[in-house]
Formats: sequence, structure tokens, C-alpha cells
Amino acid sequence: MVMNQIKQSAASILSDVKKQIKLDSIMVCDSALYSQENIQLISNLKWITRVPMTLKKTKEIIGSYLEKVKVSPETDPEIQEITREFQKKGYKWLEQKVTYAGIKQRWLIVESAERKQSDIQKLNSKIEQEKKTALKLRKKLETTGFDTVTQAQNYLKSINKKLKLWELKSLEIKSKKINKQSIFYHYQIETKPRVSEIERRTVAAGRFILATNIESSSDFHCSEILWNYKNPN
Repeated sequence: MVMNQIKQSAASILSDVKKQIKLDSIMVCDSALYSQENIQLISNLKWITRVPMTLKKTKEIIGSYLEKVKVSPETDPEIQEITREFQKKGYKWLEQKVTYAGIKQRWLIVESAERKQSDIQKLNSKIEQEKKTALKLRKKLETTGFDTVTQAQNYLKSINKKLKLWELKSLEIKSKKINKQSIFYHYQIETKPRVSEIERRTVAAGRFILATNIESSSDFHCSEILWNYKNPN
């Protein structure tokens, strides 16, 4: 609800501003702007915006192989200077052509070496925290009895839905007679990391995506996209 209000507010502001802004200016916005309605509203302007990581497309491409920033001798000396600065800071990027909301765009997947290191530290902390949670849930599962096998299986599924980086696996469900009633228990429970999810998050660490409707890379270099986003007028 709040995010919708932000997007609507952004659209309202843009509607007022777009008549006054110079056509050769580049509007720089954060991801709150990026919705189908908003980018259609400013389609006659030049813009750069961060792309929300919640979009299906971003999830598909965020793990793409990125190349280290390289300085091309064919580019303008000023662009070369900007590129060298990003090169020194260990940036990587990859440009992709995307059409979203009917508008052709260039998306720049960017990786910051400094931010990647910070994000991986946070990820490692999350892994350790969730491991503790998983072990507590495992201990509880080992002592919980169920009336049916299905009930036992569903309970395990509900636990694993809460865990993002770990999972519990029960190798066997056995029954015990308690007061002439069969009670089912999980046996040989394993606590395992979700390796593919941890790898995905490790690759995505330190990354974000920028979009621009300036289609030609010769008119607007990748370095200029990132530089303008980090240094808005």
C-alpha cells in the first residue's frame, strides 16, 4: 500500500515536472519510479532509474556473468577518465537490451566490489543466524508426535517454508504405540544448507540494475549511465 502511494506520488510529480524540464536533460530516479505507468508517462524524456529487484526479469538476469570494466581507446577522453575511475574501484557490468511496458531500454547490471564484500558479510551472518533457527526447529521436530504420517510430512513442509537458506530433511517416519495409539515421529533428521540459493545470493551480492531509455551506447556510454546515476544534477 505504501509503495503504491510512493509510485503514485512519483507519477504525480513527474506529470507536473515533465512540461518544464529541458528535453536534453537526463532525469535520474530511484526504483520507486520504475513502474509501467510511470515510465510510459515520461517516455518523451531521457531518464535513468534503478530497477526494482522484485521484477521477474531482474531475478532472471541478476546472476549473469559480468565483465570487468575496460577502457576503450575509441571512446571520448572524458568517458575514458570516468571509466578508469570505475575500473580502479573494481566495478563490473553487463549491458542488456530490454523492452518493458512497451518501451525499449538498456539495462546495466552493475557490481560494486566494495558493496559485494559488505553484502557477502551480511549474507554469511544470515546463514549463521538461520542455522541456529534450523537447529532449534530440528530439536522441536524430533520430539513432536503426530497422529498421521501426512500430518508429520505437512508439518515438516511448513517448517521448510520458513527457512530460506537451510532445510530440514527427515530420512524416516516411524510410529510408536502410546496408550494403544500409534504416534508418528520423524527420525534421522538432517539439517542441510540450501546450496543453490546461497550460491545465487553470493553471485547477486553487490549488484544492482540501472535502466535508461537512451538506446544507443554510442550516444550514452555505460560509464555515463553509472556516473549520472551516482552524480545526479
